[in-house]
Amino acid sequence: MVTGVSYPIEGEIFVDGKISALLELSSGFDVEANGYENIRLKCSLMGMTDEEVEEVLPSIVEFADIGEYIDQPLRSYSSGMKARLGFAISVNSKPDILIVDEALSVGDKEFRKKCTAKVNEIMSDSNVTLLFVTHALKTAGDFCTRGIVLEKGKMLFDGDLDEAIEFYDNRN
Repeated sequence: MVTGVSYPIEGEIFVDGKISALLELSSGFDVEANGYENIRLKCSLMGMTDEEVEEVLPSIVEFADIGEYIDQPLRSYSSGMKARLGFAISVNSKPDILIVDEALSVGDKEFRKKCTAKVNEIMSDSNVTLLFVTHALKTAGDFCTRGIVLEKGKMLFDGDLDEAIEFYDNRN
């Protein structure tokens, strides 16, 4: 709901800031366009100006690390390469709110380490909010100090992460 993918049945959601969501990493891509064109397309869909896109474009290309494929149409990319490009765009777009939904398992071991380090770097900016959605409780502990347990759209617990994990484990 924060990303606008779905809408509340009742109530309202107010978002203050630029959102970058690691949900479906290759959504918004054009399979006939090359990597550079897709970076510009996806960034513009995120509301970035041309100047902002050009500023972050080199860091996106470097982070994605897909070599000469950046000049090739997306239809020639593997699913992993598409995910790498999508992740690189999301984390290098200077978000105010970063939403990570089970997306840190993308790519090989080295790329996963790179992704984790980048999320930690983003989190070190006290002006960035991270919403980390996961069932992997250990991974939550790597990033979060606060946990919210939801079930069928209802908040059951909000508090310290360790207490949230205990509540989650003992709820049945």
